[in-house]
Amino acid sequence: MIHIIASLTIADGKMPQMKEIYKSFVPKVEAEEGCIMYCPTVDFETDIPTQEKNKNIITVIEKWENIEAFHAHLSVPHLAEFRKDAQGMIEGVSIKVQQNML
Repeated sequence: MIHIIASLTIADGKMPQMKEIYKSFVPKVEAEEGCIMYCPTVDFETDIPTQEKNKNIITVIEKWENIEAFHAHLSVPHLAEFRKDAQGMIEGVSIKVQQNML
């Protein structure tokens, strides 16, 4: 199993539109072969002093059966559609591909 942590920086004021885009996108990803979990998240407000907070970041937490399933995800038509729908709203993306340590 692999874990993907993707951070998307969203343009000011565009978070409501991104939420709507994700509402239709997430079920399509969850139906993909090899997808165990696909969960877009935003910061939760706490009083923890070490918590980094940014109202313009969407962090997507993903679990895939293997790297091949994730690579297949990168070429599905609904990802191209997502990119088109979100064009001009995403200012930056960073991705971490992780594996279980133990």
